[in-house]
Amino acid sequence: MKITFVIIIILGLLFSCSPEQSELENYLLAHPWYGMNIDMDGLYAETQDRLGYIPKLTFEPGGLSTLSMGDDSYECKWKIDKEEKEIIIRGPGIDSRVFIEKSISEGIYSFCFHDLHNYTIYFYK
Repeated sequence: MKITFVIIIILGLLFSCSPEQSELENYLLAHPWYGMNIDMDGLYAETQDRLGYIPKLTFEPGGLSTLSMGDDSYECKWKIDKEEKEIIIRGPGIDSRVFIEKSISEGIYSFCFHDLHNYTIYFYK
């Protein structure tokens, strides 16, 4: 009986000590983000990439992420910096510190990074 009681207490402590997701993390995980491409020289902006696909970025629990560009799909890893001022995304050909442009108190985050095709994608909901 005492052993069962101790096990229940230990399990309760383990589950109560698990880190909660931040507001930003919950916001990122909520649904896919879609991109608008901006050429590096800043001369044009479009909602599709050069092959006619709309870039899509999904955030998944555990720090995994997928960037889809038409038929191409890239697995990335992501994390939020300690001060929640940047989202760090790394994958094949991607190593970005993504600056958050608006605070969650304003209701929207938008962010950008340079993708594999060497131009910038601004992601939005």
